[in-house]
Amino acid sequence: MWTKPREISDGAYQGFGYEISYGSSGQVTPDDALRAWKRSQGHHEVIVNKGIWFNARWHAMGVAVTGGYALVWFGKEADPAK
Repeated sequence: MWTKPREISDGAYQGFGYEISYGSSGQVTPDDALRAWKRSQGHHEVIVNKGIWFNARWHAMGVAVTGGYALVWFGKEADPAK
C-alpha cells in the first residue's frame, strides 16, 4: 500500500505514500468524491490527519478524476517533478 503512489504515477514519484479512491457506476466529479470521502471516517482521517494519521506529514499529492473513478495519493517525500 505504501508504494501505491509509485504505481499510479508510472514511477514518476518514488517516495512512500498512501492513496484513497472513490468509484461509482456513473460519471464521477471531484465534488462527488470529496463528499464521499468526508462521509467516510477512514478516508476523512487521511485527508485531515486525524486518528492513526495524526503524525503523517504529506509533502506531495496527486489527483485524478476520470469516468467513474477518483483517486488521491498523499506522499511522504517531496515530489521532484514540481
